Parts: sequence; structure tokens; C-alpha cells
Amino acid sequence: NGAYWGTASGWVFYALYQADKESFSKMVNEYIDELRQGDYRKGEEYGSPWECCHPEGNYQQNSVYKTSVTLPFTSLKRIGLYD
Repeated sequence: NGAYWGTASGWVFYALYQADKESFSKMVNEYIDELRQGDYRKGEEYGSPWECCHPEGNYQQNSVYKTSVTLPFTSLKRIGLYD
């Protein structure tokens, strides 16, 4: 289906931080922007964090999928961006 799995973003964050900080920063900012824009607490038509979503925005699967937040956040903590 071409969708990206949110949980794996944490591993990608960690690898990008070591290899290409500019791409790391861009990806983290885009990821956080999507979480804010699609925040499930805004109402029934929202659902972020999704298990996976298509980059064109026309497909999402399994709303409020917490590992799509916990692993990326854990990676950012390991990098040292959060205490």
C-alpha cells in the first residue's frame, strides 16, 4: 500500500542523526507536524498517531497507535534531545 510505519520512524531518526543531521531534522519536524495536525484529541475525524500512513495523505491505518509515538520519542531521548 506504500504507507510508512510510524513505529519504525524511531530507528530511522536514530540512524539519520548519525549520518545526516539535516535530513534528521527535516524528518523529525515533519513527523511532529503530522502528529499535531492529526491529533486524535481534536475529534473523531482525526486519529494520529496512526500505525501507518501514506505520504500522499490518502491512507491511514489503526488510529491512536501508541508505539508510533513511544519508539520515536525513545530514540529522540537516546540522542539527547529530551531529558
